[in-house]
Amino acid sequence: MPGLSKQIAVYVKVFLLTFALWFGSVIALYAQEDDIRCRWVTTKLDTFQLDTLSILPASLQIKTPAQSNLTLNYDLNTGQVILIGEASVDSIEICYRVLPFDLAKRRYHRDPLRYDSLERYSDELYRFPTPFVRPREEIFKLEGLQKSGNLTRGISAGNNQSAFVNSSLNLQIEGQLSDEISILANISDQDVPFQPEGNTLQLQEFDRVFVQLSHRLGSMTVGDVVLKHKENYFLKYYKNVQGGILDAKYTIGEKSKANTSVGFAVAKGKFASISVPPLEGVQGPYRLTGPNGERFIIILANSEKVYIDGKLMTRGFNYDYVIDYNLAEIIFNTNIQITQFTRIRIDFEYSEQNYTRTIFTGSHYQNFKKLDFFFNIHRASDNPRNPIIRLSDEDRLLLSNAGDGLGLVNGVDSVGFRSDAVLYEQRDTLTVEGVLYENIWVYSTNPNLAIYQVSFTEVRANQGDYVRLNNTINGQVYAWQAPINGVSQGNFIARRIVPTPTQQQLMTAGIAYNLSESDRVYLEGGISSQDNNRFSDLSNADNQGQAFKVGYLNEGKALPFGKELFWSSHLSFEHNTRFFRPIDRFRSIEFNRDWSIQTDTNRIADNILNLEGGLRKNQLNFAQYRFTYRKRGEEADGWQQDLHLKKELGKFILSYDMFLLRNVQDSIRSDWKRFGADIGYRIGGSQVGYRFMQDKNQVLVPQLDSVIQTAMNFDQHQLYFQTSDTNKVKLSMDFSLREDNQPREGRLVRSLYSQNANLRLEARPNANQQIALTMTYRRLENTLDSIPKNNENNLMGRLDWNANFWEKHVRSELSFATLTGRELQREFVFLQVQTGVGTHTWRDDNQDGVQDLEEFYLAINPDERQYIKVFVPTDKYIEAFINNFSYRLNWQSPRNWQTK
Repeated sequence: MPGLSKQIAVYVKVFLLTFALWFGSVIALYAQEDDIRCRWVTTKLDTFQLDTLSILPASLQIKTPAQSNLTLNYDLNTGQVILIGEASVDSIEICYRVLPFDLAKRRYHRDPLRYDSLERYSDELYRFPTPFVRPREEIFKLEGLQKSGNLTRGISAGNNQSAFVNSSLNLQIEGQLSDEISILANISDQDVPFQPEGNTLQLQEFDRVFVQLSHRLGSMTVGDVVLKHKENYFLKYYKNVQGGILDAKYTIGEKSKANTSVGFAVAKGKFASISVPPLEGVQGPYRLTGPNGERFIIILANSEKVYIDGKLMTRGFNYDYVIDYNLAEIIFNTNIQITQFTRIRIDFEYSEQNYTRTIFTGSHYQNFKKLDFFFNIHRASDNPRNPIIRLSDEDRLLLSNAGDGLGLVNGVDSVGFRSDAVLYEQRDTLTVEGVLYENIWVYSTNPNLAIYQVSFTEVRANQGDYVRLNNTINGQVYAWQAPINGVSQGNFIARRIVPTPTQQQLMTAGIAYNLSESDRVYLEGGISSQDNNRFSDLSNADNQGQAFKVGYLNEGKALPFGKELFWSSHLSFEHNTRFFRPIDRFRSIEFNRDWSIQTDTNRIADNILNLEGGLRKNQLNFAQYRFTYRKRGEEADGWQQDLHLKKELGKFILSYDMFLLRNVQDSIRSDWKRFGADIGYRIGGSQVGYRFMQDKNQVLVPQLDSVIQTAMNFDQHQLYFQTSDTNKVKLSMDFSLREDNQPREGRLVRSLYSQNANLRLEARPNANQQIALTMTYRRLENTLDSIPKNNENNLMGRLDWNANFWEKHVRSELSFATLTGRELQREFVFLQVQTGVGTHTWRDDNQDGVQDLEEFYLAINPDERQYIKVFVPTDKYIEAFINNFSYRLNWQSPRNWQTK
């Protein structure tokens, strides 16, 4: 404590001073006579100073005259000698001994005379140093380093908690430690990882804690680091981890350069990629789940990649979406319109606290003259010997016999009867068909039989024998459903799912020979190993897989007859064995969809031949063509053609896109035609145009010439107008008509007719104000007679007004948005606590001994307060019309105060 430390410091100083005086007196007693100093002084002065050093009071005496009625008094604080008595002579001789220092000298760390209590202290002397001014004191005194950050101390209190002190430190350091070594550090005492709000484009730097040392030969980073893949084809990953990375760049000989890096870390989470089912006109929130259906997960900050119709979106309140990392919920802003045809795909990492997961990465890249070669390794492994979750010996035995299947363990625990818990009894049930089912769990309140607590896990429909009941009981109750014709009728099982420890490894190596500055041939290969259950040695035959890719690449070469035209080409062949498994996705997000493959979980050998070429002058004049042949077992045997053209003709801008697919899948065939044409005309700084889009996909049975399904089938016409981005008022408008088709009785018929209108306006009345308006209107009509008429009208919009006043010392930000969204359905239970601490009481109104939700009441008397109301998480939503209003006012003190 500061007060105690000051008192201790005073006691230490007094002790040292007393010891010095005592020690000096002892020295005076045993010192030689030649250590004595003598001075003649006049008796006309009552007070005088004998020496510049402090005098030992015991050694002070009058030597001449030997007999005198005068006495001497010495003041240690001032170093002055006081003469007492009447003198009979005009001068006297005084002898004394001194200490090697002056006790009366004023000592201080900061001169208090430079401070004025009536005026603000100025730093001018520190801005212009002089030999008479000491350098400023710093908490972290490091020469040549720039430091910034904040130190927070606070006191929090509430009506349901005691007062407590909280603190946080965020410190950023950057600069040179020596002539060749620089440092970049971010230090924080907050809990790591710190989960920020997911409503901004960039996350603040203190969301990571790390130290990075840089040298001309490489760098070393320790702390919260990001492991990212380097340039290669098969090995792709992006991991937020805690560990260290060592990267070295050096030369071997005179003509060879190399780059080697090694990383070792503890993973914060696992990678997942899911498709989110959209709802017509609903912007969110949409709940993200784990790859195995895990609910209520936590997303690692800045790990998500959100794709809408194959396009990467940007996070931020003023961009495409916002995300709540703790709730794993995403909401799309008004500039992104969600319909029933929107394709939402999200890659992310989620927190998993089941096993300690370590990651090791290593890479080496080197070139020698025209030859380049590399090697990469990535290994992520769970530790089965020391799991974080609780596993019994019985659970380990069940997991060891599960192979690569789902880790299901016993979900039943005998806890004895409790009136405030949902318990079950075990029964044997005989159905009306005469089939006997044993060990069925039935909800019960019988004190003699209801002694089991059962954990139920949700599975797919018709994969379980239990269903959840909607009742008023204080807790969730599940009931058994008898199978029909051997088919289960529920979606819950009386088991507990335990994630199994996994191990994933991928090694890649490649070599390339540069024929010229723009031409090269290359070969790359990879060996993967994936064990989905390290507890079990079963099903390990499918752990190993291989892949390779060989090709020729021309990145761009000028044509001999036209210096402004460049042609490029690429020829490659890729082969993946049946059990090859990448770390993360290494192809485009919609690669399999463009082949009419619904899922990529099937393990089938893959062969891909790709040929592409193009001509380019600039961004408004180019042509690109690609042809691809793919053979993937019975899932794919066909070809793709892709063409992109764009041409500038005076004030006209023409563009054309075409995609063709013919793919044979076992007994069915998929045909896909996508066309897009755009004609734009520039008027001054604006552009008006017409755009036509056609997407015709059909999956049919060739023998019957019957269409059985379609991924997308529509025609769309659009008119648009937009001004230049340099205009003071920017305006963008478009109106589109679209007709969608669905298969009915083997043929495609029109099912939906929609109209869309969009308006975007941005204006700057002056340099200090900005207004932005976005509005979207959508009308949807069902045209099939078999579907009940359920026409929808949806309107959403957003208004933003930002302003600065008084030379930007005051900032005003206003935002208002209206949209169709969803609200989370809330469920609750009552938990018993210590008497007097709770808020509710239970009264058994129907005298059945069962705690119903309607039987809990707010307690008035303290002795009745035995229960609290706790909301339990759910993943059920109800649609709601949402209005969001946000206003923020920021005031900053005048900047010229800094110089006062």
